[in-house]
Amino acid sequence: MTLLIGKLAPKLTYQINEDRVPGIGELIFRPFLRTHNPVTFIRSNTKYSIFMGLDLHGILIYECQARDVDFQEANLSNADLRFTDFSNSAFKKTNLKGADFTNAVNYYIDVLFI
Repeated sequence: MTLLIGKLAPKLTYQINEDRVPGIGELIFRPFLRTHNPVTFIRSNTKYSIFMGLDLHGILIYECQARDVDFQEANLSNADLRFTDFSNSAFKKTNLKGADFTNAVNYYIDVLFI
């Protein structure tokens, strides 16, 4: 199933998982972002965003407020994350190979969970 949303419409695909949410009985939608060009955020507010499990190879998050963002299990390889505030953001099982955190602040990466 493909849902078209915003500017990323031709590139954002949702996969339906047959698992049900306990007590609710709804289908779980898991997004998979596939782009030919890296996604870009410059001086943006991405607070409370969820990028869980997304392929964001080469993403640019520059001088952003990325507080309380969920990057768990995402692919951030070769990402440019310079000068960004990552307060309370989650990087559990995130691919950070080649990621540049130069002058980024308030991030915590537990190497046991990478």
